[in-house]
Amino acid sequence: MAEYVCRVADGNGRVFALVEPAQSHEEARQKLQDRGLLVYEVRPRGGILPSIGGQPRASSVGGSEFLILNQQFNTLIKAGLPILRALDLLAERAAAPKLRPIVSQLRDRVREGRSLSEAVEETGAFSKVYSTAVLAGEKSGNLPGVLEQYIAYQRVTTSVKKKILATLVYPTILITVATAIVSYLVAYVIPQFAKLYEDLNVPLPVPTKLSQSPFSIATWFLAWLVFSCFRPLGSIYGPAPKRVERHLTA
Repeated sequence: MAEYVCRVADGNGRVFALVEPAQSHEEARQKLQDRGLLVYEVRPRGGILPSIGGQPRASSVGGSEFLILNQQFNTLIKAGLPILRALDLLAERAAAPKLRPIVSQLRDRVREGRSLSEAVEETGAFSKVYSTAVLAGEKSGNLPGVLEQYIAYQRVTTSVKKKILATLVYPTILITVATAIVSYLVAYVIPQFAKLYEDLNVPLPVPTKLSQSPFSIATWFLAWLVFSCFRPLGSIYGPAPKRVERHLTA
């Protein structure tokens, strides 16, 4: 059974912290509420968001899931729902179940009186870019508009990452197949031709002799090994596509 550090208030308005053993975050909250306490915060003991045995960090969730969460949150805000009510709905019905505990922590902090940007910053689960974007939306009074811009930024970065991964797949397969073919030719086919020439008492061509030498085999293997290592790096660190650059600088 896990232990949860809880920040609560009693009927007299006294705020204090206690440790509550429970099977889950929700069970700890429910046990405290059953005792007539107002629950402000419930987190696993030993850290706010531990990556093992506790609630997941945002960094452990795929970019597409976080993108969908932002789209849902922005839709609720544009529909006129208060931030707290929108977080309540997302904590229960977010498309990514792994993000629901994090949204619950955001909701609890907002319920305590913190601004959304402060809650985002305090969880330690979101990037600086996101917390800065939320702060800018609060200061400008146009949170939905800022979230739309951030969602557009997320779409571009997610698309670029997927394209990079897709770009790496083909060279990797090609290099593997080419290496296998060259190895087969050097280790099996060329020796067969060498044996054939030897049986016919015909001198071997110079290229065949060179290809059979240990130095030549090692050179081929080293060349393909170096190429295999540096070819994917060229795909990553090479010039970015112009269409992506134009979108990012627009």
